[in-house]
Amino acid sequence: MYIYRAYLAIFTSGLLFLSACDEVPFNFVLNLDDTYEYDISDDGVISEEVTVSRERVVEDLEIDSETTVEDVNVESLAIKIMDLNGNQASAVRLAGLFYPQLGANPIALFEDLELAATADGDFTAITDLESAGVNALADKLLGYINDTDFNDFIVTVEGVSVPDGSRVEAQVAIKLRATVKFSETVEAPFFVGQE
Repeated sequence: MYIYRAYLAIFTSGLLFLSACDEVPFNFVLNLDDTYEYDISDDGVISEEVTVSRERVVEDLEIDSETTVEDVNVESLAIKIMDLNGNQASAVRLAGLFYPQLGANPIALFEDLELAATADGDFTAITDLESAGVNALADKLLGYINDTDFNDFIVTVEGVSVPDGSRVEAQVAIKLRATVKFSETVEAPFFVGQE
């Protein structure tokens, strides 16, 4: 009899606990990562581009279609250059440009970045980012996620070899890390999130 009452008390407490749930908004952060890759084969002058579609950006994001994303921040850009057979340049001096859509004027992401070509090609953080370009890229990503922008964008690398005119045979990659901030309403016990 005592065991029956104990089970009844636990069962009743569980029902009361579950019935005391409330819908509470919770804030979430997701990482958005992408890498833009460029094959460079030029005699001293570099100009290569990658076109990025909305589908490429949102395909792996697991966000409910009814959720409104509040903010996207570009946390970092990193770059690497891998030396390929036939390369005569000791380094490259590059600028990264962002075109919000095809035919638009470019906005600098970074400028005057000199990198030595190496065999292993480790990523190096780009520390001198241009805020106008980074903010424009973040706005573009936000538009993609919130279904308000559907136009492709372009990220280019442009520059010269060091020493000037030397043959460049290399692969360049730019790695993007952005964070997506959003809130969703979830069911939680009434005391969760209460002050």
